[in-house]
Amino acid sequence: MTVQRRKYPILFLLPSLIFMIVVGLLPFFYVLALSFHRYRLTWAKPWSFIGLDNYRYLMNWPRFWNSVWNTIVFAVGSTTLEFLVGFALALFLARPFRGRGILRALLVIPLLIPPVSVGLMWRFILHPLIGFVPWMIKSVTGITVSFFQTGEMAMLSLILIDTWEWFPFMFLVLLAGLESLPREPFEAAYVDGASRWQIFWHITLPLMRPVIAVAYLLKFLISLKVYDLIYTVTTGGPGTSTETLSYLIYRETFAYFWMGKGAAMALVYEYMIILFAVIFVRYALMGARR
Repeated sequence: MTVQRRKYPILFLLPSLIFMIVVGLLPFFYVLALSFHRYRLTWAKPWSFIGLDNYRYLMNWPRFWNSVWNTIVFAVGSTTLEFLVGFALALFLARPFRGRGILRALLVIPLLIPPVSVGLMWRFILHPLIGFVPWMIKSVTGITVSFFQTGEMAMLSLILIDTWEWFPFMFLVLLAGLESLPREPFEAAYVDGASRWQIFWHITLPLMRPVIAVAYLLKFLISLKVYDLIYTVTTGGPGTSTETLSYLIYRETFAYFWMGKGAAMALVYEYMIILFAVIFVRYALMGARR
Protein backbone atom coordinates (compact mmCIF):
# COMPACT_ATOMS: atom_id res chain seq x y z
CA MET A 1 0.00 0.00 0.00
CA THR A 2 2.84 2.36 0.86
CA VAL A 3 4.58 1.65 -2.45
CA GLN A 4 1.38 2.40 -4.36
CA ARG A 5 0.93 5.71 -2.53
CA ARG A 6 4.48 6.70 -3.47
CA LYS A 7 3.74 6.04 -7.13
CA TYR A 8 0.81 8.44 -7.34
CA PRO A 9 2.81 11.70 -6.90
CA ILE A 10 5.27 10.53 -9.56
CA LEU A 11 2.42 9.86 -11.99
CA PHE A 12 0.90 13.29 -11.34
CA LEU A 13 4.27 15.00 -11.88
CA LEU A 14 5.13 13.01 -15.01
CA PRO A 15 3.33 15.32 -17.55
CA SER A 16 5.06 18.39 -16.14
CA LEU A 17 8.40 16.59 -16.10
CA ILE A 18 8.02 15.54 -19.74
CA PHE A 19 7.05 19.10 -20.70
CA MET A 20 10.12 20.54 -18.94
CA ILE A 21 12.41 18.06 -20.69
CA VAL A 22 10.97 18.73 -24.15
CA VAL A 23 10.70 22.52 -23.79
CA GLY A 24 13.71 23.20 -21.55
CA LEU A 25 16.42 20.56 -21.52
CA LEU A 26 16.38 19.42 -25.15
CA PRO A 27 16.70 22.96 -26.61
CA PHE A 28 19.45 23.73 -24.09
CA PHE A 29 21.53 20.72 -25.12
CA TYR A 30 20.88 21.53 -28.79
CA VAL A 31 22.19 25.08 -28.34
CA LEU A 32 25.12 23.76 -26.29
CA ALA A 33 26.09 21.37 -29.09
CA LEU A 34 25.61 24.11 -31.69
CA SER A 35 27.98 26.44 -29.83
CA PHE A 36 30.89 24.04 -30.43
CA HIS A 37 30.39 24.08 -34.23
CA ARG A 38 30.88 26.51 -37.09
CA TYR A 39 27.56 26.59 -38.88
CA ARG A 40 25.81 29.18 -40.99
CA LEU A 41 22.20 28.64 -41.90
CA THR A 42 22.77 29.69 -45.52
CA TRP A 43 25.51 27.10 -46.02
CA ALA A 44 24.72 23.78 -47.68
CA LYS A 45 27.54 21.99 -45.86
CA PRO A 46 26.87 20.43 -42.43
CA TRP A 47 28.19 21.53 -39.06
CA SER A 48 31.94 21.52 -38.56
CA PHE A 49 33.25 20.92 -35.06
CA ILE A 50 35.59 23.69 -33.86
CA GLY A 51 35.58 23.13 -30.09
CA LEU A 52 35.87 26.36 -28.09
CA ASP A 53 36.74 28.60 -31.05
CA ASN A 54 33.37 30.40 -30.91
CA TYR A 55 33.96 31.26 -27.26
CA ARG A 56 37.55 32.37 -27.93
CA TYR A 57 36.29 34.60 -30.71
CA LEU A 58 33.76 36.22 -28.38
CA MET A 59 36.36 36.87 -25.69
CA ASN A 60 38.49 38.79 -28.23
CA TRP A 61 35.62 40.54 -30.05
CA PRO A 62 35.32 44.25 -29.05
CA ARG A 63 31.73 44.44 -30.31
CA PHE A 64 30.69 41.67 -27.92
CA TRP A 65 32.15 43.47 -24.90
CA ASN A 66 30.64 46.76 -26.08
CA SER A 67 27.22 45.12 -26.11
CA VAL A 68 27.83 43.67 -22.62
CA TRP A 69 28.72 47.15 -21.35
CA ASN A 70 25.64 48.69 -23.00
CA THR A 71 23.45 46.01 -21.44
CA ILE A 72 24.84 46.69 -17.95
CA VAL A 73 24.51 50.47 -18.33
CA PHE A 74 20.92 50.18 -19.53
CA ALA A 75 19.92 47.64 -16.86
CA VAL A 76 21.49 49.51 -13.95
CA GLY A 77 20.31 52.94 -15.11
CA SER A 78 16.72 52.00 -15.92
CA THR A 79 16.19 49.75 -12.89
CA THR A 80 17.62 52.30 -10.44
CA LEU A 81 15.57 55.16 -11.88
CA GLU A 82 12.42 53.03 -11.91
CA PHE A 83 13.02 52.08 -8.29
CA LEU A 84 13.40 55.72 -7.21
CA VAL A 85 10.28 56.86 -9.07
CA GLY A 86 8.22 53.84 -8.03
CA PHE A 87 9.24 54.05 -4.37
CA ALA A 88 8.52 57.79 -4.19
CA LEU A 89 5.05 57.27 -5.69
CA ALA A 90 4.40 54.28 -3.44
CA LEU A 91 5.26 56.33 -0.34
CA PHE A 92 2.99 59.14 -1.53
CA LEU A 93 0.03 56.94 -2.47
CA ALA A 94 0.27 54.76 0.63
CA ARG A 95 -1.39 57.60 2.56
CA PRO A 96 -5.19 57.87 2.33
CA PHE A 97 -6.63 60.83 0.42
CA ARG A 98 -9.52 61.50 -1.93
CA GLY A 99 -8.98 60.21 -5.47
CA ARG A 100 -6.17 57.86 -4.48
CA GLY A 101 -7.76 54.84 -6.19
CA ILE A 102 -8.19 56.69 -9.50
CA LEU A 103 -4.60 57.93 -9.42
CA ARG A 104 -3.32 54.42 -8.72
CA ALA A 105 -5.24 53.06 -11.70
CA LEU A 106 -3.92 55.78 -14.01
CA LEU A 107 -0.31 55.12 -13.02
CA VAL A 108 -0.58 51.48 -14.09
CA ILE A 109 -1.59 52.31 -17.69
CA PRO A 110 1.97 52.39 -19.18
CA LEU A 111 2.54 48.82 -17.98
CA LEU A 112 -0.51 47.63 -19.95
CA ILE A 113 0.78 48.90 -23.31
CA PRO A 114 2.69 46.32 -25.42
CA PRO A 115 6.46 47.03 -25.41
CA VAL A 116 6.63 47.27 -29.22
CA SER A 117 3.86 49.89 -29.18
CA VAL A 118 5.72 51.81 -26.47
CA GLY A 119 8.90 51.84 -28.54
CA LEU A 120 7.18 52.96 -31.74
CA MET A 121 5.17 55.61 -29.90
CA TRP A 122 8.23 57.18 -28.27
CA ARG A 123 10.24 56.90 -31.48
CA PHE A 124 7.73 59.22 -33.15
CA ILE A 125 7.35 61.47 -30.08
CA LEU A 126 11.14 62.03 -29.91
CA HIS A 127 11.73 62.18 -33.68
CA PRO A 128 13.88 65.27 -34.46
CA LEU A 129 11.68 66.36 -37.42
CA ILE A 130 8.12 65.33 -36.58
CA GLY A 131 8.36 64.61 -32.84
CA PHE A 132 6.25 66.51 -30.32
CA VAL A 133 8.95 66.81 -27.65
CA PRO A 134 11.68 68.29 -29.93
CA TRP A 135 9.07 70.68 -31.37
CA MET A 136 8.08 71.86 -27.88
CA ILE A 137 11.71 72.35 -26.83
CA LYS A 138 12.48 74.34 -29.99
CA SER A 139 9.31 76.44 -29.59
CA VAL A 140 10.17 77.40 -26.01
CA THR A 141 13.97 77.68 -26.11
CA GLY A 142 14.81 77.91 -29.82
CA ILE A 143 17.22 74.97 -29.43
CA THR A 144 17.05 72.01 -31.80
CA VAL A 145 17.39 68.76 -29.88
CA SER A 146 18.10 65.33 -31.38
CA PHE A 147 17.59 62.57 -28.86
CA PHE A 148 19.21 59.87 -31.01
CA GLN A 149 22.11 61.74 -32.61
CA THR A 150 24.79 60.73 -30.10
CA GLY A 151 25.28 57.48 -28.23
CA GLU A 152 24.96 59.11 -24.80
CA MET A 153 21.67 60.84 -25.67
CA ALA A 154 20.29 57.70 -27.29
CA MET A 155 21.11 55.56 -24.25
CA LEU A 156 19.64 58.16 -21.90
CA SER A 157 16.49 58.31 -24.03
CA LEU A 158 16.14 54.51 -23.91
CA ILE A 159 16.54 54.54 -20.12
CA LEU A 160 13.87 57.23 -19.76
CA ILE A 161 11.47 55.40 -22.10
CA ASP A 162 11.96 52.15 -20.20
CA THR A 163 11.41 54.02 -16.93
CA TRP A 164 8.13 55.44 -18.23
CA GLU A 165 6.97 51.95 -19.20
CA TRP A 166 8.15 49.96 -16.15
CA PHE A 167 7.94 52.28 -13.13
CA PRO A 168 4.36 51.02 -12.49
CA PHE A 169 5.84 47.57 -11.84
CA MET A 170 8.09 48.94 -9.10
CA PHE A 171 5.26 51.09 -7.83
CA LEU A 172 2.83 48.18 -7.46
CA VAL A 173 5.33 45.83 -5.79
CA LEU A 174 6.62 48.46 -3.36
CA LEU A 175 3.11 49.75 -2.59
CA ALA A 176 2.02 46.21 -1.73
CA GLY A 177 5.07 45.91 0.53
CA LEU A 178 4.33 49.20 2.29
CA GLU A 179 0.70 48.29 2.93
CA SER A 180 1.72 44.91 4.39
CA LEU A 181 4.06 46.40 7.01
CA PRO A 182 2.97 46.05 10.66
CA ARG A 183 1.49 49.22 12.19
CA GLU A 184 2.84 48.80 15.73
CA PRO A 185 6.42 50.09 15.12
CA PHE A 186 5.09 53.21 13.38
CA GLU A 187 2.57 53.94 16.13
CA ALA A 188 5.26 53.54 18.77
CA ALA A 189 7.58 55.87 16.87
CA TYR A 190 4.86 58.54 16.59
CA VAL A 191 4.22 58.30 20.33
CA ASP A 192 7.96 58.71 21.01
CA GLY A 193 8.01 61.87 18.88
CA ALA A 194 10.09 60.59 15.96
CA SER A 195 10.15 62.71 12.80
CA ARG A 196 8.99 61.44 9.41
CA TRP A 197 12.57 61.13 8.20
CA GLN A 198 13.58 59.16 11.28
CA ILE A 199 10.59 56.84 10.84
CA PHE A 200 11.42 56.32 7.17
CA TRP A 201 15.13 55.71 7.72
CA HIS A 202 14.97 53.56 10.85
CA ILE A 203 11.63 51.72 10.42
CA THR A 204 10.22 51.84 6.87
CA LEU A 205 13.45 51.23 4.98
CA PRO A 206 14.72 48.30 7.12
CA LEU A 207 11.32 46.59 6.98
CA MET A 208 11.12 47.11 3.21
CA ARG A 209 14.59 45.76 2.40
CA PRO A 210 13.43 42.25 1.39
CA VAL A 211 10.69 43.66 -0.85
CA ILE A 212 13.08 46.19 -2.40
CA ALA A 213 15.68 43.50 -3.05
CA VAL A 214 13.18 41.18 -4.77
CA ALA A 215 11.64 43.98 -6.87
CA TYR A 216 15.05 45.28 -7.94
CA LEU A 217 16.30 41.80 -8.83
CA LEU A 218 13.22 40.94 -10.91
CA LYS A 219 13.27 44.21 -12.85
CA PHE A 220 17.04 44.06 -13.34
CA LEU A 221 16.75 40.60 -14.90
CA ILE A 222 13.98 41.91 -17.18
CA SER A 223 16.19 44.85 -18.21
CA LEU A 224 19.12 42.56 -18.99
CA LYS A 225 16.97 40.83 -21.61
CA VAL A 226 15.79 44.04 -23.32
CA TYR A 227 15.31 43.60 -27.05
CA ASP A 228 12.01 45.02 -28.29
CA LEU A 229 12.75 48.58 -27.11
CA ILE A 230 16.17 48.58 -28.80
CA TYR A 231 14.73 47.13 -32.00
CA THR A 232 11.87 49.61 -32.33
CA VAL A 233 13.62 52.81 -31.18
CA THR A 234 17.32 52.81 -32.13
CA THR A 235 18.11 49.42 -33.77
CA GLY A 236 21.34 49.54 -31.78
CA GLY A 237 22.45 52.92 -33.14
CA PRO A 238 23.92 55.35 -33.65
CA GLY A 239 26.61 52.89 -34.69
CA THR A 240 26.66 50.28 -31.95
CA SER A 241 26.30 52.69 -29.02
CA THR A 242 22.96 51.24 -27.86
CA GLU A 243 23.42 47.67 -29.09
CA THR A 244 22.67 45.36 -26.17
CA LEU A 245 23.71 41.73 -25.94
CA SER A 246 20.25 40.36 -26.71
CA TYR A 247 20.05 42.54 -29.84
CA LEU A 248 23.54 41.48 -30.94
CA ILE A 249 22.54 37.83 -30.53
CA TYR A 250 19.50 38.46 -32.71
CA ARG A 251 21.56 40.15 -35.44
CA GLU A 252 24.30 37.53 -35.54
CA THR A 253 21.86 34.60 -35.43
CA PHE A 254 18.82 35.69 -37.44
CA ALA A 255 20.20 38.50 -39.63
CA TYR A 256 23.63 37.08 -40.53
CA PHE A 257 22.72 33.42 -39.78
CA TRP A 258 25.86 32.60 -37.75
CA MET A 259 24.12 29.95 -35.71
CA GLY A 260 27.17 28.61 -33.86
CA LYS A 261 28.40 32.03 -32.79
CA GLY A 262 24.87 33.06 -31.80
CA ALA A 263 24.48 29.92 -29.71
CA ALA A 264 27.76 30.61 -27.91
CA MET A 265 26.70 34.20 -27.18
CA ALA A 266 23.32 33.03 -25.89
CA LEU A 267 24.97 30.59 -23.48
CA VAL A 268 27.48 33.16 -22.24
CA TYR A 269 24.56 35.55 -21.79
CA GLU A 270 22.66 32.95 -19.77
CA TYR A 271 25.67 32.19 -17.57
CA MET A 272 26.18 35.91 -16.87
CA ILE A 273 22.56 36.32 -15.80
CA ILE A 274 22.72 33.24 -13.57
CA LEU A 275 25.97 34.44 -12.00
CA PHE A 276 24.53 37.86 -11.25
CA ALA A 277 21.32 36.37 -9.81
CA VAL A 278 23.30 34.05 -7.51
CA ILE A 279 25.53 36.91 -6.29
CA PHE A 280 22.56 39.21 -5.80
CA VAL A 281 20.58 36.61 -3.87
CA ARG A 282 23.62 35.77 -1.76
CA TYR A 283 24.50 39.32 -0.72
CA ALA A 284 21.28 41.33 -1.13
CA LEU A 285 18.44 38.98 -0.25
CA MET A 286 20.31 37.10 2.46
CA GLY A 287 21.51 40.38 3.93
CA ALA A 288 17.97 41.74 3.89
CA ARG A 289 16.77 38.84 6.06
CA ARG A 290 19.31 39.53 8.80
